[in-house]
Amino acid sequence: MFVELNSSDISSERLNGEVIVISFTNGSYYSVKDSGADLIYLIANRIHPEKWNEILMKVYKSFPENNDQFNEFIEKGISEGIFILTLESNLVSKTIKLPNDCVRGIFLKPNFDRYEDFQDLLMVDPIHETTEEGWPKLKNED
Repeated sequence: MFVELNSSDISSERLNGEVIVISFTNGSYYSVKDSGADLIYLIANRIHPEKWNEILMKVYKSFPENNDQFNEFIEKGISEGIFILTLESNLVSKTIKLPNDCVRGIFLKPNFDRYEDFQDLLMVDPIHETTEEGWPKLKNED
């Protein structure tokens, strides 16, 4: 399975080894740390999955022998709308260095932490749904 970031429906930023992903389709945002943040980096750079182990083994201790954890992470990302399927020909088969923005230790299962506390704000249409004063109008303010 080959994926890329769903850049038409999300925005993401990496800071100090953590990736924050905002979904504009469901109003949720996600915190992705450790190996998950590095996987998102590899996906964003269109690195072929055949190179992931080679890249990650250089920076993590106790690296798993199988990639089942990768598949679970990818499937969860697809179901949340963060990743979309792509063609293998859209990927590059090369190794790259991961960002040097955090201290890596033991490989932990990649995971998305989902938050919904800003859904109302993220789902408001600031152009068409405004009050007379010009501020965005939340759906529950009617």
